[in-house]
Amino acid sequence: MRVANVLISVAGIFTIACATSYQPVTNSGGYREVLIGTNTYRVEFEGNRYTSLEKARTFVLYRCAELTVENGFDSFLVVDTAEKKAGEPLTRDERYEEVSGVRMSEVNKCATPAVLRDSELRPASTVVVKHPVARAVIKMIAGPPPSGDPKAHDARRVMAELHVK
Repeated sequence: MRVANVLISVAGIFTIACATSYQPVTNSGGYREVLIGTNTYRVEFEGNRYTSLEKARTFVLYRCAELTVENGFDSFLVVDTAEKKAGEPLTRDERYEEVSGVRMSEVNKCATPAVLRDSELRPASTVVVKHPVARAVIKMIAGPPPSGDPKAHDARRVMAELHVK
């Protein structure tokens, strides 16, 4: 019985160790950002099959905070978010030629290699997500975040509370 418990513990540790870590995007996932306007970024984190959607959300929020500080700002406002769990479809919006916030013309430039490699395009322009993906669009702000706005965050506070690194 002890051997079985040890094996289960080791397997659990191995699985946790296999989840995508907080890192710039590689073939196994990670974060990326694209400047889409003045002080405005789209930040994305894609995990692998061992990464939970919650972990992807946490890494996106941390990267938003880190990016804000790197750019000399103090706080950020989350303008928009999108997320998909493994197995969920991303459906093309014909009016805007977008797939969950990414223009189809940008898919080859912006999607991680793992999304392109592991996603499946269907005839109706639907992409099936193979790994969890979390995305946020943020607007960086100088000074403290506006009070009372739940979408506004103090970047340094977020970094201190999340302890990602």
